[in-house]
Formats: sequence, C-alpha cells, structure tokens
Amino acid sequence: KGMSNSSSVFSGPTGPPITTPPPPPTLPNIAATKALLIEPPPLSSGEIQPRYFFAAFSEEVDSMFTGSNLYESNDGGSSYSFIITSPSAAQVGVVAVGLGAPANYGVWDDVNTFDVVLYQGSLGSVSELDVLNGVNWALLGNEVIGFQNAALIAERTYHVSHLLRGRKGTEGFIGTH
Repeated sequence: KGMSNSSSVFSGPTGPPITTPPPPPTLPNIAATKALLIEPPPLSSGEIQPRYFFAAFSEEVDSMFTGSNLYESNDGGSSYSFIITSPSAAQVGVVAVGLGAPANYGVWDDVNTFDVVLYQGSLGSVSELDVLNGVNWALLGNEVIGFQNAALIAERTYHVSHLLRGRKGTEGFIGTH
C-alpha cells in the first residue's frame, strides 16, 4: 500500500464555494380591494345614457394598493369581459356629518365645512380658478361639490372649506346628505 504526502492528491474539485440560496422576497401586504360603482346624475343636459364611475380603494391603512381591474359578466358568471383598469386607489373617505344648505346657491359657501377621513392618499388646497375648472371636485352623497381648502388636522383627516355646491346639475341634492 502506498501513501502520499502531496497536497494535490488530497484536494477536491475546484470552483466557487457552495452557498445557500437567499430566501425568497417578502411579499408586500396586498390590500383587500373595495369597489364603488357610482351612477351620478346627468352631468350635462345632453347626457341621456346612464354612466358609471368606478372607484377602487382599500380601507386597510398602510396597505399596498396596486390597482384593480373591473370585469363584467352577462351570463351569470360563466365568462367575463374586461371593462376598465384602476391603476391607483381612488380618494375615498368618510364624512361623519353632512352639509346643510348654503345661504346662497351659486356662490362660494363659507358657512358649511366638513371633516373627512381618507382611507389613503391626501387632499390639497388649490386656487378658486382651479376649483372652477374642475379640480378638487368630490361626490358627497349625490351632490357634486368643489372645494378650495383642505387642511390636514389629524392623521388622514382633513378639514374642507370654501365650497362650491351643487355642481353639474346636482343642486337638487344640496342639503340631502
């Protein structure tokens, strides 16, 4: 029997050391999605067909909302057709107390204000001209309102003021929410 003192006889295969693979990535907290289908009153005198607004959001604070798709089934759920994608969360919140009727319709309402708690996102203040051009418009009940001022007063809670009420033919809903 032979014996060797040469290190080359005892060396193993060459190459990079074997390493343990990294753990799989942690998945984000995917939000449970809520959807609102809103059938607003006609927004112009020429509007005849009903139309709908689709708002998707999550009530889970600090969740990752990655968008949603809306599908329609006309055969009891056997098949579905794609309608629309919502790539981000809609600005949806809860208003605890509704608005009273303004002193004068058609002018800025500085008597009524409201506080809204958003599920996610934020609100901001804009110029009066921006509001007149459709920025910072919201649906409160069945009334379309515009607002100039939105001040953050607590986490996700905004005080909203300097309102334009009954926009786009919704004046009949002023004071009904």
